[in-house]
Amino acid sequence: MLMTLQATNRPELNARIDELAKVVTYSEGILNSIQLILTEAQSNLRQGNGKAELRLDVAIDSSINLVDVLGENIGNELQTCENLRWLSIDGDRLSIDQDGNITALKNGTAKVTVYNEKGIVNIYFVISSRENKNGNNNNNNNESEKVSSNKK
Repeated sequence: MLMTLQATNRPELNARIDELAKVVTYSEGILNSIQLILTEAQSNLRQGNGKAELRLDVAIDSSINLVDVLGENIGNELQTCENLRWLSIDGDRLSIDQDGNITALKNGTAKVTVYNEKGIVNIYFVISSRENKNGNNNNNNNESEKVSSNKK
């Protein structure tokens, strides 16, 4: 909550105070929205459209081959791990190559879609530099904190 003190003889000061109050209110709204997005990404309770969804917590700078880590899940959903195509629009947080190798670049959430002629699987990532729940530093390569599956 922002408290303002009115300067009765200084209208330009009052105008600036009002302007700053609006900025603070707007910023609080953005922060609340970000918190909701992160909570939703971590809950893995999305309402889907029939596509399989997976969640993977990864550390910044970790490199993982998704077929090695999630191949059984992907194979079950798409009936094969052959002819897979990978798509991500979150290239500033996560890079992925044509073989399903990802590198986590910075904190945040990201989505990768893997598909073939049989279907689509969405993989949601929560990328963090903090210590994971097992007490291990979350910056070790090829280490993921948690994998969960939610069939839609």
